[in-house]
Amino acid sequence: HCNIDRQTDFKTASWNVKGLNNGIKRKKILTYLKLPRSEALKLKCSWAGKVFSSPGAGKSRAVSVLIHKAVSFTETKVITDKEGRFILLSIYRSIYVPTLTYEGAQIVVGGDFNQILDQDLDRSLPRTGTESKSVVATRQMTSDLGLNDIWQTIHPEGREYSFYSPPHNVYTRIDYFLISEALVNNSIDSSVGNIVFSDHAPSFLCLGNILQIPQSRRWRLNVSLIKDSGFIKLIRDEIQFYKQTNNREDTTLATWWDAMKAYLRGRIISYAPFKKKAANKNIIKLEAKLKALESVHSHTKDRVTLNKIVKVKYELNVLYNRKAEYALFHRS
Repeated sequence: HCNIDRQTDFKTASWNVKGLNNGIKRKKILTYLKLPRSEALKLKCSWAGKVFSSPGAGKSRAVSVLIHKAVSFTETKVITDKEGRFILLSIYRSIYVPTLTYEGAQIVVGGDFNQILDQDLDRSLPRTGTESKSVVATRQMTSDLGLNDIWQTIHPEGREYSFYSPPHNVYTRIDYFLISEALVNNSIDSSVGNIVFSDHAPSFLCLGNILQIPQSRRWRLNVSLIKDSGFIKLIRDEIQFYKQTNNREDTTLATWWDAMKAYLRGRIISYAPFKKKAANKNIIKLEAKLKALESVHSHTKDRVTLNKIVKVKYELNVLYNRKAEYALFHRS
């Protein structure tokens, strides 16, 4: 793995350990990682500062996040589900540097996705057939949130596998770190460990000099979109789709609502570039039309052509006003 020597460096690992009820296995895992211990508290050990857990109802599911005591941070929000499938942890990373503040947040998603994002590189044997809906949905999520499969970025033609299936005799990489685009240049390394104590290998991510990671701008809804009939229809359709595909009985109302807001935000973020591209294309078209009309009017001086010029100028002004409002909105 990579060496972390400075306070401004950051290292994280993700590992599906397939159960930690056995004390010996638990100790082996923690010794291998050189990290804390607690199954809530069984995982907590000498080097662990905090442990966040989503234990689930039985022994087959549980997720824990263990953070070294040397890492100074404040959690601003912790979301878990009763099935023990995920933890969403929002933290403010405190480092002893004067006047340092973070207004935005970058995303690091790590874990066993139980699916293959690249059918060519993430399998030891080729696979035929169509991709599952979950793979398509994950790709859409990474696109909407601007996430990057950092291992594949660092090793574009590489092949390493995090899981082996004896029944199918196939190796796959189904454990990923998906990170914000702004974090890519600060990534020292991303690696896959060995399949030793579990049927999964651990995945590692090392970020360097996190003080120089660009701050992400706090996202706000561009209120001008509310006047867009296409946008209103999109939101209505997406809310219905989310309600149909996400059973609220599986989680709390608060978690369900937070997840839907995150989903809608992603769809809004992906809609904005589409509208911007369409608007720019329309501006180019209208400017060309205006130039042609002005050329005609310079010779004919007729009222009909002049009225057409006034109409095109009005349409152009509307589009440029929207661009100016958008720029001012995001600068404030």
